Amino acid sequence: MITIRITGTDKAEYEVQAKPGMTLMEAAKAKSIPGVDADCGGNAACGTCAMSFGQGWEHLLEGRGADEDDMLEFSVETPSKCRLSCQIELSDQMDGLTAVVETER
Repeated sequence: MITIRITGTDKAEYEVQAKPGMTLMEAAKAKSIPGVDADCGGNAACGTCAMSFGQGWEHLLEGRGADEDDMLEFSVETPSKCRLSCQIELSDQMDGLTAVVETER
């Protein structure tokens, strides 16, 4: 199991347990993290699962596609520091990841 700490829009920190292969959005939804609406069900079409991350994780969070870039530009204040959590497949190397749910514009 992977342990992730996510700060919701309510400013509370939640500890989430997840299995490798799940998306970060799926893990956050399973724990009912405030602010992770995921209106599109994980299709990178709504921006309601955007998160920013603690330092040191950049190498594991690379690979934003053009569609994800476009959605983040439209939906959050600091798109360069965010990813859509529906597009992040969790791996064992992400154990200890810290994330903050971004609020929509």
